Amino acid sequence: MILHLQRLLLDPYEVVDIRSELLACHKIVYPSDGHIGTTALMVVQGSLKSDPSVALNHVVYTCTEDGKNRHLTIFRSFNAEEALDFCRRCDECRVLFNLLDQKKDIRRPVWDVTYMIKNHPLWRMVHIAILCNRTDIFSDEGIECIKKFGYSVDDLTNVVCSPEGKYPLMLAIEKQQESIVRFLLKNGANPGARDPKGNNSLHYAALASASMLETLWHFESCKPLLNSKNNDGETPTRVAFQNLNPLCLKTLLGFGGELMLKASDKNPLFELMQSKGKTVEMIRVVLEASPGVLNERDLATGNTCLHAALFKTSLMSVLHLKHTELDLNSKNKAGLTPLHQFVIAGDFGLTMCIASYGADLNVPADYSKMSALHLAVSQRNLEITRLLLSLGADPNPVNSHGDTPRHMAAKLNEFELLKSLIICGAKRCPATKIGCVSGCVDNKALRAIKKPSSSMPIIVPDAKKSPTSLVEELENRTFSKEMLRYNKILDAEHNSIYNEMIGVLNEKNEDENSSIINILSLDGGGIRGLVITQIMLEVERVMGESIFEYFDWVAGTSTGSLVAAGLASGQTLRELQRVYIRFKDLVFDNRRPHNTAVLETFIQEELGKDKLLIDLEWPRLLFTTTKADYFPVQLELMRNYTLPTTDDENLELGFKNSEKLYLWKALRRSSAAPTFFSAVDNKYIDGGIISNNPSLELLQEVQFWNSFNKLKNIPKSVRIGCLLSIGTGSIPSTKLEPAHLELAQNYITQPITSYNAVITIGQILIDQVSATEGAPVHRAGAWCISSRTPYFRLSAPLHKEVQMDAKGDEEIAKMMWDCIEYMYIHQDYVEKVCTLLRKVGKSSKRREFFASCNNYTTNPSTPVK
Repeated sequence: MILHLQRLLLDPYEVVDIRSELLACHKIVYPSDGHIGTTALMVVQGSLKSDPSVALNHVVYTCTEDGKNRHLTIFRSFNAEEALDFCRRCDECRVLFNLLDQKKDIRRPVWDVTYMIKNHPLWRMVHIAILCNRTDIFSDEGIECIKKFGYSVDDLTNVVCSPEGKYPLMLAIEKQQESIVRFLLKNGANPGARDPKGNNSLHYAALASASMLETLWHFESCKPLLNSKNNDGETPTRVAFQNLNPLCLKTLLGFGGELMLKASDKNPLFELMQSKGKTVEMIRVVLEASPGVLNERDLATGNTCLHAALFKTSLMSVLHLKHTELDLNSKNKAGLTPLHQFVIAGDFGLTMCIASYGADLNVPADYSKMSALHLAVSQRNLEITRLLLSLGADPNPVNSHGDTPRHMAAKLNEFELLKSLIICGAKRCPATKIGCVSGCVDNKALRAIKKPSSSMPIIVPDAKKSPTSLVEELENRTFSKEMLRYNKILDAEHNSIYNEMIGVLNEKNEDENSSIINILSLDGGGIRGLVITQIMLEVERVMGESIFEYFDWVAGTSTGSLVAAGLASGQTLRELQRVYIRFKDLVFDNRRPHNTAVLETFIQEELGKDKLLIDLEWPRLLFTTTKADYFPVQLELMRNYTLPTTDDENLELGFKNSEKLYLWKALRRSSAAPTFFSAVDNKYIDGGIISNNPSLELLQEVQFWNSFNKLKNIPKSVRIGCLLSIGTGSIPSTKLEPAHLELAQNYITQPITSYNAVITIGQILIDQVSATEGAPVHRAGAWCISSRTPYFRLSAPLHKEVQMDAKGDEEIAKMMWDCIEYMYIHQDYVEKVCTLLRKVGKSSKRREFFASCNNYTTNPSTPVK
């Protein structure tokens, strides 16, 4: 008996009879209302004979032979969740069990089904039936039977399997199952349907056998496919030739297949899209000479030039030049958009590139209704899944079978995929969904599973958390016990100030024009401006609406000023996110300093060449720059407002009139990082040299505004209801070598020591000069405590130090995902921010409070270029 048990545990999928009297000693775990002898598929729980304290779970299939019940244990596990999940997956293919010929030994066909379910967790019943050669399903009697289980003929003929993208007819041809092939064709299967590589059924038959080709040739619907081409431009005859299959080749030639097709005029743009060389200028020349080739399609596959792209450089070039004239979501004859194809191919760069130009992330494929997220999950591609979620893909799309990406990730038993989807809001399946496993099953069903009918206490040897408990922890965020942000003293102070402000706001009338304002500070950091946009997107997700319109005053340095200007110009955070991804590809050229002309052109194209800083009338904007034409250098603030006084007094108080300053020029001044970009007008460099975290400058600006109004007896003093400071990410700490902190006494005899010291000390100085974390955060927090101002700081810890001019797609995407995880963990903190912003209210109702302050014209005669 012990040897028999060991054998069962060594192969948990072996199909073995279990006696009724032995089964009666087990407790039913699932379904909770099941009964031994009447329930076809169930999970029962017993214990080891050698150790009664250890639970062993069986998936049991019950059938009737000669009027008697026969019980088979088809899967075993010490883990109850594994057994439950496998049982639910078998339940999805229940019809394959019910149609078994009871007159024969059914153990082998049962094992065939369970083996396929194990190896192909995303396949539907029809695909498993084909691989198991279940001809009983593909018959007139079989159709009548499957209709009783809710299936239709269409479910047998037009269901694409994941992740391969093959139709049932293609699988049957591959497996040489001619009777099933004939049945499918007679019942409406489309032989011209294409897989993601553009192959149709005749391409598959060319790889199968001559007899399979003969079978297909009897059907008129197959004959027009004889010289059809796949994505590689190959016909079935060429496929047989390349596969060195003389019988298939002879058969196809006999049908009239052409081995040497006549040369056709190939679209030159398609050729360039598949070239890795320097194609930018070539594409420009071709499009100028023949603009009509831009929207031509391949006649065989329906592919556009975007579908044809194999390299990011060529795709980026044609999109940069002509994206407004292209349909980024056009579908080929396989029903796939370019994005779908890139995801299926697992090409990260192409996926990120086309998404950055606004491709619809949620458009479904024609036949399967699979979104790009479905496809990424089915391919088990964690990186592309996270990229799509970071870029705003809907986490809850439903395909033609009612499957969500979460359902697929759960069936694949891919916890990191499941975790990523849950973090971004993926929901559990509805109660009516069949085939769910513990990671996606409806909450009501989950509760039933967690309360099996067994009252016997069972000790499970594995002490680790189960997948279900990990999933529930993620969903309920039970790990998110509010951690200390500074220390217990400072945290207590900030919480007290927050509660005070909530109390003040609760006492105010909602319709009352309040002098309490919200202010926003955005750090500098180059491409890490994507951290700002991702954090703000996550705040908006919690808020349920745009947050920028809640702020009266916004300060930005360098990349922070770009974000502020974009939002003030009416762009959305998603649009800005895409701008940044395009920015890194077009502006950063792997050499420092980067081309300043390209940067200026990019800013002008995105935000306007003739727009002035003062044209952004609201909210109040404050951008930092460093005036470096004299030593010591000085911080200069650029504003879209002045004080309510004369021009002379404004100038005397440091409020330069910006009525002649172009917006793009102001942004260039703020972001002219030394060694990265040239100085502006030979005197302005990046504001981050002095104020990379402009929180203190913003606080000082509000304080000065109040002081000025007090001195002038103007009753327009304001109180800060919320300061939200958003950073560009904190980098991990790394150890420094003490020996690298001191210069050698004799640099000639010890040049390496001196060199290391110079490099290390230089890095320290640059880090501290442009610091956004640490001391600047604590100083701003201290100021807010002293003035009883609610202060919130959001800045995600990054997986590595991401350089200001980083352009690697995977590195940038990982940085964006760091932000999503950080914001999910700290959602309680984010909810406090949102509560306070709502209490203070939108800034539009306070705009009149500052109306008289913008006392200059917005139409200068000679703007500064």
